[in-house]
Amino acid sequence: MMVIAMFYALAAATLIPILRAAKTPTARRPTTLIGEAVAGLAHVARHPTLRGLAIAYSIYQMSWGVLLVVVPVAVIRALGPAANADLTVGALWAGCGLAGGLGALLAGQIRSIGRERQMIGFSIAAMAVAIYPLATSLGLYGLAAGIMIMGFLEGPADVGLLTLRQRRTKPEWLGRVLTVSMSLNMSGLPLGSAIGGSLVTYSLDAALIFAAVASVIAAIATFQLIRRGIADDRLTTGRQPL
Repeated sequence: MMVIAMFYALAAATLIPILRAAKTPTARRPTTLIGEAVAGLAHVARHPTLRGLAIAYSIYQMSWGVLLVVVPVAVIRALGPAANADLTVGALWAGCGLAGGLGALLAGQIRSIGRERQMIGFSIAAMAVAIYPLATSLGLYGLAAGIMIMGFLEGPADVGLLTLRQRRTKPEWLGRVLTVSMSLNMSGLPLGSAIGGSLVTYSLDAALIFAAVASVIAAIATFQLIRRGIADDRLTTGRQPL
């Protein structure tokens, strides 16, 4: 816990130069923090693309919430409550993070403009297969493979999300939209952990099946709720899509 607190402190320290920078004058009348938050939330709720992203991505995050509970339980059941079990759990999540960074770097080299929906939807759908049946096969080896594949595929999904959200948000709304939509996108994580914690007491497979189903629903929601083409870009930016 002290290490976690230290990293939070270091992250906060990196913001000091930004806080010291001169503030850019704004022509908008001053409002309260709560007022800005409410305005941002209302804008996201009215915006077709941002609303669709919030719904689809929050459902997708339920899968990760389940895995946060399932992975340590699966490792401890396979190896026993020994020191190498803790090390294995840490190694799995570290490998997942590295795979995600690699996936994001590769996805960033692809021209994604106009294809963000496909990047998000197909990546999330493929994650469902990585969760079940792959993660439930071959014991810890299958779980490790599933986690690595999920981490790798999260890279393209995140690149597509960030690109589409920024491209379809007016510049003057970007700060408030990022704050609100990021919170909404992550709202499925604690819910997934709660459900996963309940299911894992009965069956690891049941918890993983639920996680896979959540990813499938999220992929479907991506294609059904997020508009495609010129109309949505004209609606939100007033210009043709790039």
